[in-house]
Amino acid sequence: MFFIGSQDICGAKSSLNALETSIETWVNDPDRGLRVTDIEGTSQRMLEIASHEIYGITPHRWIKLAQLNAVYRDLFNKRCSSVTEVCEKWSIGHTGRFAKDYRALFGETPRETLKISGA
Repeated sequence: MFFIGSQDICGAKSSLNALETSIETWVNDPDRGLRVTDIEGTSQRMLEIASHEIYGITPHRWIKLAQLNAVYRDLFNKRCSSVTEVCEKWSIGHTGRFAKDYRALFGETPRETLKISGA
């Protein structure tokens, strides 16, 4: 575990705000893509430290959770008509890993979410 000194708190909050803003923008426009290295105004190292200290997860995990939640919303609200379509929309390359992560988070497969949403 890392320690963020009092002088680094402002930088940490600023870094996390930049990450949060970038994730929100990306969720609203998934075509633009998002990588941690794309976050402006902060270093990747500061993001890692701040994210671990304040939220207990890595920035990559935060992005993954945002992506999985966006996929869930798209499937549940019928914004995509198939799991393949939602994977293409969100640039998910490894569908097996995606399905495993999705099930671990939501307790059901993406296909099950799509079926439930049609009920």
